[in-house]
Amino acid sequence: MRSNMNTLIARLKRPSLLIICIFLLLLESPHLMAQGDYLITASGDTVPGIVKSHKKDVLKFLKLDSRKAEKIKAGDLRGFYSSSDGHFVPLVLPDAKKQQFLKIVEKGKLSIYELNISGTYSNTFSRGPGQPMAFGTTSYNNITWFARKGDGPLVELKKNSWITLSRKKRRDAFFDLIQDNAAVAKRYEEVDKFTFDFIRQLVIEYNLKQPTASH
Repeated sequence: MRSNMNTLIARLKRPSLLIICIFLLLLESPHLMAQGDYLITASGDTVPGIVKSHKKDVLKFLKLDSRKAEKIKAGDLRGFYSSSDGHFVPLVLPDAKKQQFLKIVEKGKLSIYELNISGTYSNTFSRGPGQPMAFGTTSYNNITWFARKGDGPLVELKKNSWITLSRKKRRDAFFDLIQDNAAVAKRYEEVDKFTFDFIRQLVIEYNLKQPTASH
C-alpha cells in the first residue's frame, strides 16, 4: 500500500513541476528573446536590456534589472544594438548641431550609415464634382545614406526620395572618398550606376583591398 502511495505522489509531482517550469519560462521569455540587445554608455560600459523603441535622437531602453524603460538622448550614449534593427551610433549630420542615431550599414576605413525617417501625414482629396472632400493618411519612409572616411565628416550620398542633392554632386563626392583605391575607383567610373546596392559593393571592396595611389 505504501509503495502504491509513493508512486501516486511521484506521478502528481512531475506534472506540477513541469507546469511550474513552463510558467517561469513564460515569465522570463521577453528577456530571453531580447538578451542580444544592449547599449554602450558614454564611458564605454555595455548594458544589456531590451530596446523598446528608438527615434532619430532618443532611445527607449529597458534594463534587465529594471521594470520601467527609460528614455536616453543620443548625446548620452556611444551607441546601441537592437537584435531586430542592427547597430546604431550617434553622429552629427551635415549642417546639424545635435547628434542623431544612424544605423551602421558598413564599417571600416570607409563606413556607410543610414538615416531612416518614417511616419504618416494627413491629406485631402476630391471625390468628384459636388462631392464632399475626403480625408486620408499617407505613409512615408525616407532613407538617406551617408559615408564617412575614418574620423572625417559625414558625406551625404544617396536618398530614396526625389528631393536630394544633384546626382553629379553626390557621385563626385563618393568618387573623392574612394579615389585612393585605383581598382575600386576605376570600376566605379566604368559602371554607370549609383544604386544603394552598387555603392555598398564598392565600399566593401574598398575596405577589403589595400588602397593604392590613383594617377
